[in-house]
Amino acid sequence: MTATVPPTTAAPEEGEAAAPPAWRLALPAVVAGVALAVVGLDRRSLWLDEAFSLGATNQLAETISGTSGTMVGYYLLLTPWTAVSESVGWLRLLSVLCAAAALLPLAALARRIGGSPLAVRATVAAALAAQTTRYAQEARSYALVVLVVTTSWWLFVRSVEEDDPDRRRRLTQVLAGLGGFVVLAHGLAVLNVVAMAVAAVACPRRDRAVRVAAPALVVALAVVGLLLSSGANDVGTWVPALSADQVATAAGAYTSPLWWAALPLGALVLLGAVTALRPSGRDPMSVWRDRLAVIWVAVPVAGLLALSVVRPSFDHRYLIGIIPGVALLLARGSLAVDGRLPRRAAPIGVAALVALALLVPGQVEVHTDGYDDWHAAAALVADGAEPGDGVIFAQAFHRTPFEAAWRDVPHPGATPDLPGFDRPLGTVRRHDEPRTEVDLAGHDRLWLVVAAEPGLDADLADAALARDEVAGRFTVARDVEVGGDVRVLLLVPR
Repeated sequence: MTATVPPTTAAPEEGEAAAPPAWRLALPAVVAGVALAVVGLDRRSLWLDEAFSLGATNQLAETISGTSGTMVGYYLLLTPWTAVSESVGWLRLLSVLCAAAALLPLAALARRIGGSPLAVRATVAAALAAQTTRYAQEARSYALVVLVVTTSWWLFVRSVEEDDPDRRRRLTQVLAGLGGFVVLAHGLAVLNVVAMAVAAVACPRRDRAVRVAAPALVVALAVVGLLLSSGANDVGTWVPALSADQVATAAGAYTSPLWWAALPLGALVLLGAVTALRPSGRDPMSVWRDRLAVIWVAVPVAGLLALSVVRPSFDHRYLIGIIPGVALLLARGSLAVDGRLPRRAAPIGVAALVALALLVPGQVEVHTDGYDDWHAAAALVADGAEPGDGVIFAQAFHRTPFEAAWRDVPHPGATPDLPGFDRPLGTVRRHDEPRTEVDLAGHDRLWLVVAAEPGLDADLADAALARDEVAGRFTVARDVEVGGDVRVLLLVPR
């Protein structure tokens, strides 16, 4: 990551012609990003939403119907992927590959904006971002969203700058398809398509840019309407009312989870934005390209904030598509600093090295962060199970992550049955219909599995123990916190 001429004085067209291929510029970042993601890839058990992803592959039609098409684009890719294996590492590997692949269009786009120096720095910044690794290690659609969004921005710029009408039409058609697909990967990714539409209006070639972006926006909004009409608005994570803490958490998520690293990294991002927005003597299209990253980041953030005023939705995961935009601004900020250093120091890339050093602790935080240990819960039950035992759940859907973990525990001496369900432990499913009446007759002991749920103030363990079929018959013999917010209680007759 060496410093050259700041991107605001480079000539992207000339730089692009002389620069190495984009894939070569991205190669160091791809290697680093994959290495960081595969370390400890299967260390954690699947958490609730990841277990839902696995369950969806075994129950695709029911999942599409039951979740109103939410994340169906990801499930359609994950289902054939799991035909090879349903192991934890293999499930998450798809996200690793998506996160790594996103660095290729980012390199190509960054090279068009500011040449090779910007491309190398931006891709490395994106690869080392804590948020990138976190969701590269998760069997959910977020890494796929980053790939599709980044590819869309690259195609958008390519299309606007393409003078061949036939080629531009083909690129526009592909872009429209991606606009619809990214919404199928995650509904709120539509904010990234809106950002491209804003960039089109701001383009010096406005008529052409609008014609390129409009089909993608129309298709994306049409898919949003289809999802909403089928009930997708009622599917998703509970999010509290908008607060300053949420905004601060999001700012940390996209710079560093450690405040002392987030502050200087945030300052570099802000400097990159100021540098991109300031007037310059360059041609209008170059100035427009400079400002794309600002639009890329600002519009989704503003859109999610506005939506959260009406319907609480401000979860930083839903902004996942801005990672490459933040990396572009961080890279630009580091180039601006290095460009002002004495000439003898500039080749060292001091600001780039400082940014690199500040990003690394965030990686440590990601790899050592706590988690809900469903594997430990399943192992505890498997180790202590006796013939005639039963397993009940404080929330019926907690069966899914428990069942996902149950596959990987040593073969138990006795497999407890599930009195709350019609089928025994086995294939992981996204949807299971619990029994309306639970008959505990014949069960001398029960294992109660509990996990905290956001938005629920009540103690789920106390609520489960107060159920008619449990209260008065059983007492707690063991209560073990196995990891994260997961507890296992052994209930025996009074």
